[in-house]
Amino acid sequence: MKRVEETNALYLPPVRFYLEDLEYVLQVLSKDMDVDIRHQNFSYESLADLKANIQRDSIDSLTLSASQRARQYAYLSIHIRPEEVTLFADSNASERRAHVAELLRSKVRWYSWKPNKPWWYGLQGALALIVPAMAAVTIVVALPLPPVAAIVVPGLVVVLGTLLLFSDRVWLGGSRIFLYSSFGKPTFWQRNRDTILVSAITSSITAVIGFVAGYLSK
Repeated sequence: MKRVEETNALYLPPVRFYLEDLEYVLQVLSKDMDVDIRHQNFSYESLADLKANIQRDSIDSLTLSASQRARQYAYLSIHIRPEEVTLFADSNASERRAHVAELLRSKVRWYSWKPNKPWWYGLQGALALIVPAMAAVTIVVALPLPPVAAIVVPGLVVVLGTLLLFSDRVWLGGSRIFLYSSFGKPTFWQRNRDTILVSAITSSITAVIGFVAGYLSK
């Protein structure tokens, strides 16, 4: 007979990691623990081995598993996937889990978080109905579309907009692990891609709301 320890699990939105973040996590996990690095169907002995066998600058999934067999059995695993990050640990690795969890939380982009409150779902539902409807009205008013297109195009905008805003979590691009340092980002677009995309989406929604509000106020 043996006691079954309770497993602590933490679920987070997608994260963005750079090489120094990955090196830090591996450093924390490798203290008196054996670490296994897995990507897709392959296991790697070290970060250098991973980089040598992947001919890309970034990947969107990675699993880090650490285990210790000393006086007490302890394990901790991090599963980074495009849609979310999962952190598992038993009670013997709770302090290390808290340490790693803080780093993971700091690597979640602000637009990927969502409140777990009733008012959030009410606001999300209202936006999912109002914003696409206003966009459809803008298209009909601003563009001289043929009768059929004037019905089909706004309808598609409403359907796609509602599906987008009713999605479980808002995120752009999902998890990404860059296999180079954050100081070695090669282009302006790679340095500012997320900020530009979020700003473009926000500006577009604001412009549509302003246009419709101005048109209706005439």
